[in-house]
Amino acid sequence: MKTTYDHALSFVSCKKHTFKIGFALKKITVQTNGLFYITHGSAVVSINGVKHHIEPGTSIFLDSNAIIEIGATIMNEIHFYYLKYRNIPASNLDESSSFNMISLQIIAQARVISLLEKISEKVSDDPYISWLRKQALLYELLYVISKNKAVQEKNKNSPIQLTIDYMIKHSEEQLTISDLARLAFMTQSSFCRAFKRETGLTPSGYLRNLRVAQAKDMLKTSSYSIKDVARTVGIADELYFSRLFKNTEGISPTIYRKKYEPKIAIFSDLFLQDHLLALGIKPVAAPCFPTECPTETGFPIYLENQLQGTKRLNAEIPLDLQDGLTMEPHFLLKLNDRNNNDNNNEVLIHTDTKIIHFDRFLNWKDYQRFIAKVVGREVLAENVIKDIGKVEQMAKDKLKKITRNGKWTIMRILKDRILIHGVTGHPISDLIYEGLGFQCDDRLNYSSCRNYSVDEMVELNPERIIILWSEQESLDDLFENPLWLELQAVKKNHIYIPESFAWDPWGPSGRRYIINECVKYFQERYL
Repeated sequence: MKTTYDHALSFVSCKKHTFKIGFALKKITVQTNGLFYITHGSAVVSINGVKHHIEPGTSIFLDSNAIIEIGATIMNEIHFYYLKYRNIPASNLDESSSFNMISLQIIAQARVISLLEKISEKVSDDPYISWLRKQALLYELLYVISKNKAVQEKNKNSPIQLTIDYMIKHSEEQLTISDLARLAFMTQSSFCRAFKRETGLTPSGYLRNLRVAQAKDMLKTSSYSIKDVARTVGIADELYFSRLFKNTEGISPTIYRKKYEPKIAIFSDLFLQDHLLALGIKPVAAPCFPTECPTETGFPIYLENQLQGTKRLNAEIPLDLQDGLTMEPHFLLKLNDRNNNDNNNEVLIHTDTKIIHFDRFLNWKDYQRFIAKVVGREVLAENVIKDIGKVEQMAKDKLKKITRNGKWTIMRILKDRILIHGVTGHPISDLIYEGLGFQCDDRLNYSSCRNYSVDEMVELNPERIIILWSEQESLDDLFENPLWLELQAVKKNHIYIPESFAWDPWGPSGRRYIINECVKYFQERYL
């Protein structure tokens, strides 16, 4: 029976666009039906609240009034065509023939790009002739995409597609042609012929391309070594992996990672480069404390090697944005000053650099998650947080014999006052009390820190005291005060003063360093 469709598609426009690194598309509502086709780059796009991963070959048909949003393009530029058309639905058009709100991965990418190039070019000086030609090309384009969709639907449950799905899920395993042929219930020779007929590649070639594609994603979004990337995608020999990658991509894995690594500068009075390094990204510029930090660079001792080549920004004096901009970063992360009421999330600095303002957080995990979201590495951030949690638990188990004895007070001795930490609200309190299991004095049930005089401290009369970040001169002055000698912690020799000037609990490496030093200190002296 012959089927006819009472509908029309009317061409409106077609243009090629580029989203540069750092660009973020805020929520917009499209006014007409359209085709969104990716030719270069990858990102995550949200359409009506549903997230889609886009990459070269992805085509998304948008209804009018669809709400679209694209997160910041950190790793690469996005090149795409956006074709607009008006759609007059037919009363008898079945859903299988509709392009409303669907996302497809196109196999015939060269053909689709060729048609889009022709549609976007000038055809004739006569507007009507030009429109007719573009109208014809529009229908030809939709024919190619429709055919692509039909082939995908037909092959969805084919033996070859089932083996492809298996290869995707088990690419890290040592797969053989005989194993794949058995999955397809075919002989090896029949399987290889059918596979190449359907995909254009041999099974081995397809698996190699699949592994390289997975490796590319890992190189762009993880801090794994090249060796670990190779093993994760199923290649045990690192040298073979590097040769395979270079033959496929034209550059080595190391250069590929460098090419797609975002350039980020940090303006902060905290070592937020710690969080960035944990995500596998070395900042081009980062804060240092030349007089406060006991290293030549002013970077923490546990970050010095990783920050070789990073420009040092002296955070002990007011920072100048121009110092960071000389490194031409894609992003500049700026922690708002305590008295800064600027709530702008993103402000354009110049053509190639964006500054992202953000407020302070109460714990290190929030900084880690925020920075991970900026660079698109949220999953890796959760792994970092879990790893530090495991390190904390191991240390807590080692220190049980001492942490369970008595109540503890953390303090910093300054020239004119004593700063005593509450049970929460500061990362050092969270680490020592919650992370390592020291039992906090019940009276310190407040957040962050409070100032105490010597008289008030004597009235508090702590049972056990941990003194951190205190100058020797201030300690000597306090120790000479007769009131100090009246404390029960002093009389029972329960004063603990680890070498803590390098301790910074705001980042993952800093916390790991503190944990190791803390365990070493107490084990050597008191266990």
